[in-house]
Amino acid sequence: MKICLADDHPILIDSLVGLLESTGIHQVVGKAYHGEELLQLLPVIKPDIVIVDINMPGMNGITCSKWIKKNYPSIKILILTMYNSRSLINQLVEIGIDGCLLKSGNSQELLNAIDRLQINKSYFDTIGDFKAEVRMEAEPDSHAFRLSDREIEIVRLIALGSTSSAISEKLFISEHTVKTHRKNIFKKLDISNVSQLTRYAMELGILS
Repeated sequence: MKICLADDHPILIDSLVGLLESTGIHQVVGKAYHGEELLQLLPVIKPDIVIVDINMPGMNGITCSKWIKKNYPSIKILILTMYNSRSLINQLVEIGIDGCLLKSGNSQELLNAIDRLQINKSYFDTIGDFKAEVRMEAEPDSHAFRLSDREIEIVRLIALGSTSSAISEKLFISEHTVKTHRKNIFKKLDISNVSQLTRYAMELGILS
């Protein structure tokens, strides 16, 4: 399998290269240290699988994955994350991610995940014990787990402490529009306070 790695920690990438190539069946054809670099590499290296850190500077792992699934749907995507939460799995399932693995997992779990993706199966390790349940819950009202790009940007700004007034100036929209977006976001995510919103933003890796 041709694999591309994307993570902003060179030491982690180097350790993954050593692990994957030691199997004799996987070839690391590309390494990227931020999202934009990953997207530039794809048409050149044409990997079978991309292993992406969810929290990278600039374009985060989820934004990258959305773009990849739209433009290169045959590429399998395995997300690496530190966060163990249902809302994150909901988000990943909705955008078509093939697998998700906690960074605290061991090397055998990573190899198992790659094996699953190779035969067109998904892999969500221990945080995915409820994946099937999540998918069934999401289908009747799947829009509840989809935020627009504008809503994601507003989530990021709120989580960073920006007021509605400051957000309206930054995005060139009215303060009333910001408040409407905020209300809709809270409803979609089924949350009631900024602390919960900040946690969600951390899960998406959009606070960098």
